[in-house]
Amino acid sequence: MTIPIADNVEIFVHLNGVCKSYREGEQDVEVLQNLNGKVKKGETTAVIGRSGSGKTTLLNVISGMDVPDLGEVWVGSSNLTAMNDRQRTLFRRHHIGFVFQFFNLIPTLTVYENVLFPLQLIDGADSEGQRWAKTLLEQVGLAGRLATFPDQLSGGERQRVAIARALVHRPSLLLADEPTGNLDQETGIAVLNLMTQLVAEYRQTLIMVTHSMVFARQAHRILTMERGHLLESICQEAL
Repeated sequence: MTIPIADNVEIFVHLNGVCKSYREGEQDVEVLQNLNGKVKKGETTAVIGRSGSGKTTLLNVISGMDVPDLGEVWVGSSNLTAMNDRQRTLFRRHHIGFVFQFFNLIPTLTVYENVLFPLQLIDGADSEGQRWAKTLLEQVGLAGRLATFPDQLSGGERQRVAIARALVHRPSLLLADEPTGNLDQETGIAVLNLMTQLVAEYRQTLIMVTHSMVFARQAHRILTMERGHLLESICQEAL
């Protein structure tokens, strides 16, 4: 069960007139077309839509990995579209966490080293950071697997490592791209419950792309990507 968000909570992610196109052969294909959207602080938002509708591009634009052709992307009080590449990279390292469908763990690093890695990028892997990484691994049920390598883990275990890694630098925004897409439904539900529980506990904002309405229903809000726009879906209680 998700925790309700009060109506007066501040807007944390704001997309204003965002356009993004890609070159395919000799044509420009518009993926995001004058897209507008708002996500409240502490809100879990599910984004659904057909394959190729622009869901992953949306996450890339919000994270600053892609720069829109037009429009503005605000995360908190920061305008990502006004930043240069270096500034956006540093912003991501400090303020945004990622969970991917295919885990993206570094195979040559142990479970503990994978989780500690984001802290090393921001000079936060001191004794306090190391304790925090171990605490998170304990919370995701992997305290006994610190020295294990990713190829020795199940898919669900790898995704739990990925969640701990995404949260270790205490990001204000968590972006998840099909985080359960490579798992069976039972394991996916367990992993999603864990992720949403931790996000709520640490008062973070989560935007999750998913194909599954089973998983989308666990969010505070469901948005649909359609023809380059974000549309509000049927309220959760009616699903």
